[in-house]
Amino acid sequence: MVEVGIVASLRGTALSCPATYAALDAPDIAPPRVRTPPDRRDETPSTTKRARRRLSRWPKSPTMAGRRLPSRSEWNVCPMNTHISPKKLCPYNTAGSGHSERMSQADGKVQDIMIERGHVYFHAPCFDGVVSTVFAVEILGWKDPVLHPVGYEARSTWLEDRLEAPTAVVDFLFHPRAEFWADHHGTTYLSETAASYHRERPRPHWIYDATAGSCAALLFERFPQLEHQELLAHWANKIDAAQYDSVDEAIFGASPALVISKGLAEGDGYANSVEVANRLRVRSLESVASDHDVRERFERVRWRAEVTIKEFGKRARLEPGNIVVADLDSDLGSNRYAPYVQFPDARYSVVLFKTSSGAKITAMRNPWREFRSVPLGDIFRHFGGGGHHRVASLLLPHPRVTNASVLLSTIVEEIRNFDQRGVPRDA
Repeated sequence: MVEVGIVASLRGTALSCPATYAALDAPDIAPPRVRTPPDRRDETPSTTKRARRRLSRWPKSPTMAGRRLPSRSEWNVCPMNTHISPKKLCPYNTAGSGHSERMSQADGKVQDIMIERGHVYFHAPCFDGVVSTVFAVEILGWKDPVLHPVGYEARSTWLEDRLEAPTAVVDFLFHPRAEFWADHHGTTYLSETAASYHRERPRPHWIYDATAGSCAALLFERFPQLEHQELLAHWANKIDAAQYDSVDEAIFGASPALVISKGLAEGDGYANSVEVANRLRVRSLESVASDHDVRERFERVRWRAEVTIKEFGKRARLEPGNIVVADLDSDLGSNRYAPYVQFPDARYSVVLFKTSSGAKITAMRNPWREFRSVPLGDIFRHFGGGGHHRVASLLLPHPRVTNASVLLSTIVEEIRNFDQRGVPRDA
């Protein structure tokens, strides 16, 4: 176990594709240089301590006890990877590309290379993925990054995909070719081989903690230069860990972060995520939340939430095991907190709803009740989905939609049986 809070998960099926083995046998790649802002190089220790104290309200990870974090010097001594693969730009990015070289006037040799265009792969549409992207770009000092939004539909080929270099992957599945990687999902390893690769070849720039509430909070705790981003880290953690004060806040809350977050998946979720990430790199939460397109998406989502709550009770039922189950039509949409408006004492909710690309099944543990949760992410992984311990989802393409109702019943039964057997670890 390495000293950066890695919690290795050895679940999954064996890799069978030769290309995947080739990816896992990739030679070590020098990590991107983590750049320290000039005005923070001489900071006093008390400045960092104050930032840590402000995070004391977040539960500390038990996996971090007694472990030393990488020092700033350990990050800065690694040279930037100087190879840039042929440009295969993300369709959601239209800016120019390039890198700059600083030449020595004495001998004309390259003394230092500063890559301006790195590639960031991040979970989308997800507020934690967006904020983690903002943090990663600041940590690495990339001035003109290419942002690649990715979802779990990519899991079938993810390990075989050759990512553009230099590469950062945040809030998403482990990839052996990522030069910078941070995640907190319990299902981040797609196979035992991938988990073993991480365990046997740890790197200080691979950051993983399955007990963290969010990837953004994980990065915020690691890097002092993010101290000024406390507000973003707080909201990313609150939203991703579903730490809302009430059902009403979860559904109808209108703080700037919630206005942005709730509208990310409205329309083209990938394009929205890229656009919001680029705005948050240079503007405040309040400023971005006031943009016309952001407010318009939020208003549409809020209106649909009102309709959903009115209709949800007609289509939902409370099954044995205190599990809310619902099969919703595409015109109704879905809000994962709606079940707890109608059934506040339920333990879990499992909802199937149609989408333009097929269907989606989501499951959630009631965040306003105290009890041990079954590992929803692990359960969904066996059906081709994934997620966290308390929240999980599964995307179904059109060929699988015909069996969606059967799959819904199977997942509900699996959750019920697991819950009745007892949960081996705390939620």
